[in-house]
Amino acid sequence: LFDFFTARVRSLLHVALLMNPSNPTFVHRCESNPALYTRCSMIWQAGWSQAAMESLPRETVFREIDEAQLPEPQRGPLVQSMLAIHRMHEPRGGTPRQYTAFCDMWRQVFLAERAQQTDRIDKLRGGLTKLTEAAREVDKLQRVATEQRAELTVKQREADAAMEQIQKSMERAVERRGEVETLQQKLSTEEVEMGVRKKKVEAELEEVQPLLEEAKRAVSGINKDNLNEIRSLKMPPEPIRDVLEGVLRLMGNFDTSWISMKRFLGNRSVKEEILNFDSRKITPEIRQGV
Repeated sequence: LFDFFTARVRSLLHVALLMNPSNPTFVHRCESNPALYTRCSMIWQAGWSQAAMESLPRETVFREIDEAQLPEPQRGPLVQSMLAIHRMHEPRGGTPRQYTAFCDMWRQVFLAERAQQTDRIDKLRGGLTKLTEAAREVDKLQRVATEQRAELTVKQREADAAMEQIQKSMERAVERRGEVETLQQKLSTEEVEMGVRKKKVEAELEEVQPLLEEAKRAVSGINKDNLNEIRSLKMPPEPIRDVLEGVLRLMGNFDTSWISMKRFLGNRSVKEEILNFDSRKITPEIRQGV
């Protein structure tokens, strides 16, 4: 029974061994297994045909690559290039097995690079989508801001006009109240003191007139370079600041900051304003403040 079994196995069981003669262990394996010579039939195949070599990439490599990734017109030249690379290595021991490994490696590299590029393109598309959405949102906010800015400008103008009207009304009210108070105080004694004051004023004018003329000449002698030199100072010396503060207060400007002083000195008609200033506008409060 055993002999029958072994005979059936020998007649029906066929084992095919594929061995690479370029492998360094090829000779050693053959010598270690004499049955390979005595019990086996050896088919020595030195190489594949041209048609087989050309069909290998199409049957193994291109099956996993669709038309969109690698168009058909590009596949033929690619096969010829791969085959040419293999032919270059045949003189140095290149075998069909190595050609198969080369095709498989090319497939792996291509799919990996394709996946990486696809992922990069998807990320870029996502970034571009975000940028587009952000640009649209910015445009929307800019339009809203422009509309609100226009409305704010209108409201600001209305508020400025109302504030100016209120300020003018208050100034007129203050001036009228001061005038009424002054008239009420002076009406009772004005007639009696008129003559005395007239003589006193005339005497004071005779004494003050030379000083006034001298002051006018001094103001007229101020040139633009002197004013520009003072304006160029970061902070004025105390004497200059005291003089300018007194001038501004006498002329009714109570903003005595250095910026206000430079603005006053930068006025082209500053000397004319000083020379033509009406001293009657100086109130007792202003005089006391100076």
